[in-house]
Amino acid sequence: MELNTKILIADENAAAREELRADLLRAGYRSIEEAANGEEALVKLSRFHPDVAIVDVWLSKLDGIGVLRNSHAIDFTPDRPPKFIVLSMVANQTVFVEASAAGAALCMLKPFDSGSLMEHIAALTRENAALPQRTSQPQDSTSDIETQFRQDSFEASQVIDGKVNIMKCTSTEEWVVIPETIDGLPVTHIRA
Repeated sequence: MELNTKILIADENAAAREELRADLLRAGYRSIEEAANGEEALVKLSRFHPDVAIVDVWLSKLDGIGVLRNSHAIDFTPDRPPKFIVLSMVANQTVFVEASAAGAALCMLKPFDSGSLMEHIAALTRENAALPQRTSQPQDSTSDIETQFRQDSFEASQVIDGKVNIMKCTSTEEWVVIPETIDGLPVTHIRA
């Protein structure tokens, strides 16, 4: 099955890009671009208008979080802005919180399960397709993390100021950043 989703892979490790591209091709994705650093990722974002961007947080020239922050200045009209999946080799809560605040729909720790990543890409693509067509005004959307948060069970992992900020999903064994709000309501009832 050939999937029309456009995907950008931004990772300075050529072997990691090649492996991820092979996984995406096996899953049926055919429209794939690659970037080897943060500056190249921004250029590809502005020209390619991917549906999903898989960005390693430790890029050279401009780190992955910088890519997310700078992508807000790109006019993706008539397309929608991409959904960002941020990858990191280091389980650093601050990085995941910053990535989430910068607009990451999902943060994943490397190494990750390829099947799980493909499921997340499919879910983000479905979510993006359900949104109204983009106009010059940015559209707000509920992140996949929020959807996953409502559906899965978690075990607490990282605690800051008495609040759980990052959790490990018990069904997928992946770390996720707890969103500030779910359905517009603050997530303040989660206490360690």
